[in-house]
Amino acid sequence: MLGRMCPWSGHAPATISFCERRLCAWIVEPSNAWSNVAYVLVGLFIIWRNPERWRDARTAIGVGAVLIGLGSFSFHATGIRVFEIVDVATMYVISGLGLTFALKRWREWSDALALGFFVACLAASCVLMIVLGNDGILVFGVELGLAVVIEIRLRATNPPAATPWLVAVVSSFAAALAIWVLDLRGPLCAPDNHLVTGHAIWHALTAVTILCFFRFQQVVGEQPV
Repeated sequence: MLGRMCPWSGHAPATISFCERRLCAWIVEPSNAWSNVAYVLVGLFIIWRNPERWRDARTAIGVGAVLIGLGSFSFHATGIRVFEIVDVATMYVISGLGLTFALKRWREWSDALALGFFVACLAASCVLMIVLGNDGILVFGVELGLAVVIEIRLRATNPPAATPWLVAVVSSFAAALAIWVLDLRGPLCAPDNHLVTGHAIWHALTAVTILCFFRFQQVVGEQPV
């Protein structure tokens, strides 16, 4: 009977669950949900700080950060499949932008070609996640990995000021990923901790990664899409 009384129990559950034990409440993972405010704040800051605003494709990084915050909040607040899809789809916005920016500079694509690739990459990633019925995290990781490899290949062509930001992107994400793994089933896992979980720290650190990614793109000075 208790299960039927829970707000989200009538919906298909997500394919992945994190360490924080889900409550019978409207916000089933309080720490994992509310920590997504970090993405929204970073995204709004990027949009505000970009002098070109909507004339600059890099503003899409800020928009993507806001979308991640909203998508991830919906997933961690409910723990259901439909919002898991929304969550990972917003993650594909950032990984797709990273891959598009890198390929645009490497292959010297036109803006139109880069935009077409980004849209196709985002759509294909989402369809693949839905068709396979999984959490889609592997595709996200592959896209990020390819983007980093290409950026490392291009590092000799970057202005010197770009290198610290690229290092910051990689190092902050690596630290976040380590905490993500340790929290998932490892020593940082404390299921009844609803205040500050390891996954919440992952959210904060990857928000920093997105901010560093934006600064890196500002320094290299390209407008890929």
